[in-house]
Amino acid sequence: MIHSYYKDEAGGIASSYTGPSVWVDGIVTPLARDAGAYYNLLASEKEANLYKTFDYGLIGGFNYFINKGFYFGLRYDYGLTDVTNDKVDFLRKTFDEENVVGIKSNHFDRNVGFEVSFGFRF
Repeated sequence: MIHSYYKDEAGGIASSYTGPSVWVDGIVTPLARDAGAYYNLLASEKEANLYKTFDYGLIGGFNYFINKGFYFGLRYDYGLTDVTNDKVDFLRKTFDEENVVGIKSNHFDRNVGFEVSFGFRF
């Protein structure tokens, strides 16, 4: 899927290319190949972009030099901020059947990364 979380419109598709078609009540309905980032929201429900534009965190790591030139390194990144806006962050596994809407989430989503490197330094 091709998403642009800062440009996609609510209820939109990300490309004009169609994918497979399905039968719905005797009518062939083409499906969009790529759904937009907010395809499941109405225009009135999209209050903000899903991801915040600023994030910060901690980075730690080490390098082990095998000899004077070659090294092996490990690095870990740990985000300290919540990267999603709770206004448009819906839980995928829950749904309000009575009101036919997704249930907004207030959980904490952070960036986490792990890096392994091998290189030559001179």
